[in-house]
Amino acid sequence: MKRQRIVVVNDTMYPWFVGGKEERLRQLRDNIHQNDSEVIFATMRWWDGPTPDHHVAICRKMEIYKNGRRSIATSLFFAISCFKVFRLRPDLVEADQMPFLQIWPLKLICLALRIPLSVTWHEVWGAQYWRQYLGRLGFLAAGIEGLSMRLPDRIIAVSEMTKSRLVSSGVNPYKIIVVPNSVNSAEIKSATTELPATDLLYVGRLISHKRVELLLEAIALLNKEEIYPSISIVGTGPELTNLQEQSRKILREGQVTFYPEHLDSRDIWALMAHSKIFVSASEREGYGIAVLEAITSGAKVLVSSHEDNAARFLVSEESGQIVPDQTPRAWAEAIKSGLLVKK
Repeated sequence: MKRQRIVVVNDTMYPWFVGGKEERLRQLRDNIHQNDSEVIFATMRWWDGPTPDHHVAICRKMEIYKNGRRSIATSLFFAISCFKVFRLRPDLVEADQMPFLQIWPLKLICLALRIPLSVTWHEVWGAQYWRQYLGRLGFLAAGIEGLSMRLPDRIIAVSEMTKSRLVSSGVNPYKIIVVPNSVNSAEIKSATTELPATDLLYVGRLISHKRVELLLEAIALLNKEEIYPSISIVGTGPELTNLQEQSRKILREGQVTFYPEHLDSRDIWALMAHSKIFVSASEREGYGIAVLEAITSGAKVLVSSHEDNAARFLVSEESGQIVPDQTPRAWAEAIKSGLLVKK
């Protein structure tokens, strides 16, 4: 019997990128039974040397972000490169929603091969946020997002909030299935690391809507009260240089440790367990897998109350706190309160 060939298309992949969608793909890669189905991950050539097993480079490596935003040129180049997926003769194509443009050639391929297209949807941005993100071009991007929602045969939403917003945008609810992110509790709880623990820990991309600068401003306020919490910031992105400069200007030397290079997941999980508080001021999360990992590790978590942050639904009174306002003072008070509570 012929094995079904599933081609998973994503412009970024673990371990070269670490984020919610990449962690989701890592779990798929590690848990899929290749005897039942042949799974091929189609992406950019992020690696040096031989191609890893079950991976295919459909285009060269390019910068994902430019001037703090996703590069339109890179998104377009990757979308055009997706036509190469046709040569792989898949029985099913599974793609990620971002950066939207790739969904269009993949739909054409699926129509030509008479196979289904499945797209995992993490969050819905909508016209208002697109205008904030891209200015005058925002209306065009919002239109592309809205039309892209109608192309897949099946949409996998990572949360009920994302499903609700897709339906509100006009997507047929019968096309949507909710498959939340999951974590491996045993792996997380048994993880160890030689990296030093800090009072606070942030893990995620360093992009504007993650609001990491807010955390640094909150720590600066605590310093004025002669409270000096240390923080580790794990991740990279277009805001890295700005955040490093900000920390040099407003915080003490050695108070912030940046880990912009790739860390093994076990190191990250152990840092979560050993840190006093996991902090995420992000205003946009379709799910918030890093928050779930932190809770699973036993860390106390602080998250944003922003209406676009689905991670707030993961937090209980026992696991942490939802910070009521996106201000340095509100975060400073929440951090100070959290530091006084024993784990």
